[in-house]
Amino acid sequence: MNDLKVLRSASKGVPKNLDETLQTSVNVWFSGERSKEVLIEVDAVWAHYFKKRWILPLQEVRDEREDGSLVVRFVACNEQEIVMCLKPWLPHVRIIDPNSTGKLLLDDYKRWVKWQEAALD
Repeated sequence: MNDLKVLRSASKGVPKNLDETLQTSVNVWFSGERSKEVLIEVDAVWAHYFKKRWILPLQEVRDEREDGSLVVRFVACNEQEIVMCLKPWLPHVRIIDPNSTGKLLLDDYKRWVKWQEAALD
């Protein structure tokens, strides 16, 4: 880059809460409005990943069960974020609440299974 100029004034387009938004984002959904609360169950085999570090937005381990599985709460911007955050962890997580989002993820997974099966035939 050439011919750069340092300006003495800040951009008016930068939100005041940008630092907070960036610190609570663990993915590409940058929204100051996180209002979708989600409860998931993580199986015992993969629970250690969720105990080791923050994987989901505003993640909180609510319960560690005797079998080693976890109940985890997180807060998302929208259903798309929820689905995209959980897909990499399938089949080791399941949505407890909200049911509608669990159904959305299940329907998406079923479509993928059909598509994959067609490729194997």
